[in-house]
Amino acid sequence: MDCGTPVCYAWRLTRFRPAAAKVLEHNMKLLKSCSGQDRVDILVREFLRFKYGDGGKFYRLHWSGDFFSAAYARDLMEACAKVPDVTFWNFTRNFSEPVVAAIAEHKPGNVVQYVSADEVNLEQAVKTTEKFPGTFKFSYMGACKPEGFPGLKDCPANFPHKNAIEFMCSKCRMCLKGRPVFFRTRGAGVKQKTGEDK
Repeated sequence: MDCGTPVCYAWRLTRFRPAAAKVLEHNMKLLKSCSGQDRVDILVREFLRFKYGDGGKFYRLHWSGDFFSAAYARDLMEACAKVPDVTFWNFTRNFSEPVVAAIAEHKPGNVVQYVSADEVNLEQAVKTTEKFPGTFKFSYMGACKPEGFPGLKDCPANFPHKNAIEFMCSKCRMCLKGRPVFFRTRGAGVKQKTGEDK
């Protein structure tokens, strides 16, 4: 887990759940310590454990962390391709040329790959989606929706008064369909939802 910034929800979560942080650190070290077919095999075993153990059809990649190299991006995409009846989805803030090129070249049809944009990296995120049309879907996290993106749809988790079942990604499936999605952050200065915000 290389996040290390208060803007990252995973950073905040692991501060209060140190056991989860230890698991994440172990997984990261394991994936960085191997490469090529060895790394692909480790990932495929995990995906199959999930598929057959939990009956899972939808797998969220990198709920904490991100692509740490182009080689890892290639290996991950290859592993996902070996489990074609599971739909994977993922958000990245790594817009380095080798990484995004590897994703674009190797991404199979069962992976929905998003850029994770915010007020800090919006320009880079947009450039990435434009350079690789069809490869990267768009998501934005912030207090307010950015101007110029009328198609962004609110994640149901933006509205805590709604039934908790709607928070479940496997129930909503907005991201699984590759729709442009907006994740609202909490805190001071959060704009209230208006008619223009729908």
